[in-house]
Amino acid sequence: EKEFSINELFDDLYVKFLKDKNRLEKHSIALLLNIPFQMKSMIIHSDQVRLKQIFTNLLQNAFRFTEKGIIEFGCFDNGSDAYSFFVKDSGCGIDEKEQKYIFNTFIKRPGPPSEKNRGLGLGLAVAKGLVELLEGEIHFKPNEGRGSLFSFNIPKRLGISSSKVSLQHMKSNQEKNVKILGRDLAI
Repeated sequence: EKEFSINELFDDLYVKFLKDKNRLEKHSIALLLNIPFQMKSMIIHSDQVRLKQIFTNLLQNAFRFTEKGIIEFGCFDNGSDAYSFFVKDSGCGIDEKEQKYIFNTFIKRPGPPSEKNRGLGLGLAVAKGLVELLEGEIHFKPNEGRGSLFSFNIPKRLGISSSKVSLQHMKSNQEKNVKILGRDLAI
């Protein structure tokens, strides 16, 4: 785990999937990134590689099952002590009978082998496992025939920033206390 910019994470994902969209010739899909303005400059403390992998698995599924429409991803502030993220698409959705199995390993959409069924059935299971590894929860909201919404939360953690480390290091090496306006300051 480390501190990183949420904006940088999403910019990297957006560029990667915009290239994939063009490579896959999915010109009838709009790729949207949704980050509330107040969250754009946010620095979070988590596992950036795993978070990127979760989004990659969810976005790959969204592209696989969406022929035209919108794929949207991003984050939102739900006012809790967790970071909240989502991937939403306007694809074919998931049949009600299949919904309880979607996070199981090797579960694929029924039907003959096709471009849509080319995966191993691991993407959602891996995404769920990674979210749980980060001590979070993943949720699925169906909208059969009109897409799916996957949202997940991971707890906010306090990281040790370089300024805190420097201050602690400075304080332990040489400490001078100065009283200014009734407060002790380490210099």
